[in-house]
Amino acid sequence: MKLCAICYLIDPKAEVMGNMSPYCAMNNNPVSYSDPEGDIAFFAIPQIGFGNGGLSFGLEVGIGVPGVLSASVTGGYGFGSGNGYWSVQGSAAGFYAGYGSGGAFAGWGYRYGGLSGGLSYNSSGWGAGLNIGGSQGNFVGSIGFGWNEEAGWGYNISGGYSYIHVSPLNFAPESLQPIGWHQVDSDLCELDIEPDNKPDISIASIDKISRTRGILKLLKRVSRPKIEFSDGLSEYDHTSGTAKIGKRDFTSWRLLTTAYGHELVHRYHHIVGAYGKFGKTKQSRRSVSESLAHYWSSQYSGIGKEKFMSYFALNRSTENFQSIFSKYLIRP
Repeated sequence: MKLCAICYLIDPKAEVMGNMSPYCAMNNNPVSYSDPEGDIAFFAIPQIGFGNGGLSFGLEVGIGVPGVLSASVTGGYGFGSGNGYWSVQGSAAGFYAGYGSGGAFAGWGYRYGGLSGGLSYNSSGWGAGLNIGGSQGNFVGSIGFGWNEEAGWGYNISGGYSYIHVSPLNFAPESLQPIGWHQVDSDLCELDIEPDNKPDISIASIDKISRTRGILKLLKRVSRPKIEFSDGLSEYDHTSGTAKIGKRDFTSWRLLTTAYGHELVHRYHHIVGAYGKFGKTKQSRRSVSESLAHYWSSQYSGIGKEKFMSYFALNRSTENFQSIFSKYLIRP
């Protein structure tokens, strides 16, 4: 019997004038993990909105890194109603919920990264809302439509400027020591999979590795992509949402799991709208995304450390690279 060492190593508030996309922090598990390296991002978003209720100004402040998990508070004043408003909210994996002066609310979606929708309940009864938004650099905006049992139909157009403070990187990449083989091998052993064995080139093999701890953590951030097999290198096609897994990565379960996770990191960059912030050219955006994906790979399985070091060195001079790297870093 083989013994394996196990290593346990936005968002929309619907009718409540919310802002900001989902965020992630503390490895998407703040109950079990802390942030001793100081990579948590603190954000502040001044807001201005206009709707059938008139003009409003507000401010949202919170903690998180754009992606999947955040916690924030919002306060402001509506000139049409002559009243202030407030809310406390959190989001995880695209789902959000909170409570404030407008009652309770919950829903799903990315307010400044596409379409979102939710439900609310207060003294005026039930309500529902639909929102579509986007971002350009630090500027964010959205337009939403909602319905309430008492007030009927309404709309709101809002915009803001997001300020996100991220602590500098507190590690020296040159001396970075990857976790090595420990995590990927223990993840596979948990499923009675021998890491060095060769998997079949099939969807069934992808299904198996999708149950490992490392891949499950990534799938909490992004939905599973379409899967295709190719004769070339593994890559993620964001136009079709397809992870094309190279047949050469089926040499071992260890390599396959690492390659699939690598492409999920790329998918995450596109899903949360981060890819466009990685540089002014297609080449620079791809290079920054690769440095982050190879960081995950090297830390999860020890594979790709040299490539990570190469991409990191190449991108160090890129404008705002250090803050971008900290902001979108995913640890296994």
